[in-house]
Amino acid sequence: MPVLLHSLVLAGMLLALAGQAAVEQARLDQLVNQAAAFESGTTRESLRELERLVQTALADRSTQAQMEDALIHLAGASSTYEAKRFACQQLGIIGTAKALPRLRELLAIEETAGIACLALGAYPPGPADEVLRDAWPAATGRARLQIINAWGDRRDPRALRLLSRAAREDDAAVAEAATASIGKLGDVRAWKELTAMAKHPRPEMAAVLLEARLRCAGQLVLNGERKRAATAYESLQSPDLPLAARRAAFAGWLAADPDKASQRILNILAGRDETLKPVAIANLPARPDFAVLRQLAERLPQLAPPLQVMLLEKLGSGETPEAFTIIQGGLSLPAAEPRLAAIAALARTSGERAIPPLVRALDAEPNAVEATAIETALTQLPAGSAIDAALAEHLQTAHQNARARLITVLAQRQREAANPLLVAQLNSGNTDAVKAALRALAKSGGATEAPALLAFLAGAASPDLQREAEGAAGAVLERGESKEARAELILRQLNSAAPDAMRRLLPLLSISGAPKALARAEQALRDPDPETREVALRTLVDWPNATAWDVLARVCSQPDSESQRQIAFRALGRLAGESAASQAGLVHQTELLALARNANDRKLALAALSGATDPAALKLAVPLLADEAVRAEAAIAVKKIAEAVQAKDPQAAQSALRALEPQK
Repeated sequence: MPVLLHSLVLAGMLLALAGQAAVEQARLDQLVNQAAAFESGTTRESLRELERLVQTALADRSTQAQMEDALIHLAGASSTYEAKRFACQQLGIIGTAKALPRLRELLAIEETAGIACLALGAYPPGPADEVLRDAWPAATGRARLQIINAWGDRRDPRALRLLSRAAREDDAAVAEAATASIGKLGDVRAWKELTAMAKHPRPEMAAVLLEARLRCAGQLVLNGERKRAATAYESLQSPDLPLAARRAAFAGWLAADPDKASQRILNILAGRDETLKPVAIANLPARPDFAVLRQLAERLPQLAPPLQVMLLEKLGSGETPEAFTIIQGGLSLPAAEPRLAAIAALARTSGERAIPPLVRALDAEPNAVEATAIETALTQLPAGSAIDAALAEHLQTAHQNARARLITVLAQRQREAANPLLVAQLNSGNTDAVKAALRALAKSGGATEAPALLAFLAGAASPDLQREAEGAAGAVLERGESKEARAELILRQLNSAAPDAMRRLLPLLSISGAPKALARAEQALRDPDPETREVALRTLVDWPNATAWDVLARVCSQPDSESQRQIAFRALGRLAGESAASQAGLVHQTELLALARNANDRKLALAALSGATDPAALKLAVPLLADEAVRAEAAIAVKKIAEAVQAKDPQAAQSALRALEPQK
């Protein structure tokens, strides 16, 4: 029968069980018989049905006894091991004293003792423990280990005598399991037994015995036996014990006796035992009292750097004034790692009190890593006008080393709102602060700040500041509302500029691209000063649109020097390439070829021409196939143009492509 059909039949029969008890029992017997033969790899359908019936029985006490009887039968001798294991699992869920005789039988057999212990593990204290104890004398092999482990897991105090004897047996596996289970018992009698064993320990049992003592002490705490647990943990403080055990015992000791924990922590931090100091710091209370904090402040400089880091991190954001004082002290520690930890802790504070110590740390000329960390900490302080005002106030009094960083912090925190403060710093005379202000204004400045930036650029003395100012002014102008407005701002400054200042301002005209700006750049081309003319030409070379074409063409046709002609020709080539697909493109390309004086010029002109989409461009490119010096470039241009105009003028395109074919 197919599995799905079989399942449907089973489901239908189970629905009829409520009103037909005899049929229900018959079906249950059938399921048990099927499950009794279960082996791994065969169908689990009967097990699934029984499992569902067990879950149903949990809510229906009238059927629990019936299901328990069925499982007891399934755990009998005629069933497979897998079937017995399933039965024990389910008896662990609904089993009662009725099932204990069957479980006793399974305990007597080495192969099934483990699954019987699995079922008994869920039983309440009492008769189930008696079954385990009664099974012990006859148990052999693995069954003994299973029973020992069950005693420990069930924490049966009446099994202590049997476990004590087993812990002294020559069989190492039995002795180790028994010792571990004594530790699990976790009562006063078990601790005394383990203490007695520790007086004359077997070397091979040392690790198991130590773990059992730690476990027993921990269970004493859970049982409410704190004083006894503290005494137990105290006995585990010997320097001869393994480090991991000592640390675990010390942590347990602190938890068992919290009233004395702080003093013990301080004693460890003041002592020479470095191994327990990390545990001491980790177990500091979340809010140490004033006396403890005062002593911690005294201990901090004497700790090793890694421990200083741990302590500073443990103090968190320094919620109390005393903790905050300790964190401040961390800023002046000799090692870098604790200083960084102190900076990070101050960044987590909830107010402006972190600003003074962090600014002082900046004034002390920290290395680049720490300076960046301080900058980040100040930037991450909670948003608010009070903190920003405090930062601005410190900016006025900070040393040169700190001022530039504070400017960056304010710019990152306030964005555009910090611009007036940044502009004011342009006249501070502090080079680092001025550079920081210029870089910040380049990101946040607008039309309001543009005049100040242009004026600063006009008067900047050093090349470094000139470059920074030009970059900032350019960035601000590019965000301007219109090219005419940009031009107006630049021209206003140019009109009153000295020659040196004018040369610094002229390049900004190309950012505008407005007719007024172009006229002023063309005017500068006629300036008597050759350096000014050169700056004007380079400004036109960078012009953003083709309105500069005529001016550059005149320079190219009547240059002051060959170098000037080449510069202008390359600019024309760029503009011709950019306008290749436009209506004016062909005009520009025609003029560019006319201005070409040598093969290099023609190659550049062909590169611009190759982007044309007008069939007439072929009339410019095809004749150049006859020029051996530029034939390769001409062929590329012809092919690209022909492909671009194929749809518009197929005849012209085909004719041009034939011109590329080798002559026969």
